[in-house]
Amino acid sequence: MNKIYTTILISALTIIPILTYADTRWSEGDGEHTSKPHVEYETGTNILLVSDQTDGVDNPEYFDAYYISALDWHNVNYTYWDHDTYGSPQLEDLEPYGLIIWFTGNSGQYSSDIPYYGHITLTLEEEQTLFSYLTTLEGDRGVLLSGMWVAWNCVADASTQSQTYSPLFSHLLSLDYPQDNFTDWIEVDDDWTLDSEQSSPIYKADTITIDWKSSQNYPDMLESMVDGGDAKWYDGGEYHHYACIHNEGEKLMGGKYRIALMSCPFEAIGTSEERFTVMGDILDWYKIPSVSIETESIGTIKTIFR
Repeated sequence: MNKIYTTILISALTIIPILTYADTRWSEGDGEHTSKPHVEYETGTNILLVSDQTDGVDNPEYFDAYYISALDWHNVNYTYWDHDTYGSPQLEDLEPYGLIIWFTGNSGQYSSDIPYYGHITLTLEEEQTLFSYLTTLEGDRGVLLSGMWVAWNCVADASTQSQTYSPLFSHLLSLDYPQDNFTDWIEVDDDWTLDSEQSSPIYKADTITIDWKSSQNYPDMLESMVDGGDAKWYDGGEYHHYACIHNEGEKLMGGKYRIALMSCPFEAIGTSEERFTVMGDILDWYKIPSVSIETESIGTIKTIFR
C-alpha cells in the first residue's frame, strides 16, 4: 500500500507569476504529468492557484493542467504560484485574493506523526497562514484544498489512530476524521463514482465519474462535524465516507469564510465536461464571478459593444 504511517518571503507588492501559453506541448489529457507551465509576471486577479506537488515525493506527478483548463473555460483570472520556486505564500501574498486553490498531487502519503514527513502538504506555518487569511482579513475569503492525503498528512496520528487538533481542519473545516482511514483504506479505480448529497455546493450533480490520474490511489475518506458532506465514494456495491467536505461561517471582521477539502482531487474527476461543471459550482459557492462565452455568441457580444 502507498499510504504510509525553506520558506521564501515575497511581499504583496512583489509581482508574481500567472500562466502563459508559451509551452503548447503542456496540456490537459496528453498523458504526461512531468512538467509545469511557463510563466510570465502579472498581478490583479481574483484567484491564487498554488501548485504544491513535490513535498516528500520521489517522483512527483504534475496535474496543473486540469485546474488551469477548467479556470480558463470559465474565463476567470487567476495568478499561478509555483511553490517549488517561490516557497510558502505569506499572509500579505494571499490578501489580494478572494479564493486560494491549493493542490498537492501525490504529496502527503505519510501520517502527521511521522518525523520530518508529517505536515509537508501544508506545514504548520502554512496552516496558520491560511487560518489567518480566512479569519482576520475583511470580506469574503475562501480556501479550496485538493489532494488525496492532505488530512492524513496534517491531522492523522497513526500511532494513536486519532485525529490531532488543528485550528484550520478541526475548527474551520469541521473535519471529523473517520477511523476507516486507519483500518480500512479504500483503493479507488475508474469503476468507482462520486455520489453527491442533494445540498452539496461543490458537487451538485447526482453522480460524477472518476478517471484516476495518479499512480497512487489510497485516498482519504472524510466526515464533517457539521452538515458539510459533498460526495461519497461509491464502488458500485457500497458507499464509503465522503470524498469532499466543506464549511462556511461568519467572520468578526465582516464577510464569510468558506473552506473545502477534496480528497478525490480535482484532476480525478472523470471528464473535462464534468470538471468544468464542478469548477463552475466551486466558483459559484466561493462567489467568484464566472463568465462562459459560447463561440457563436462572440459576434453578438461584439455587436452590443460596437
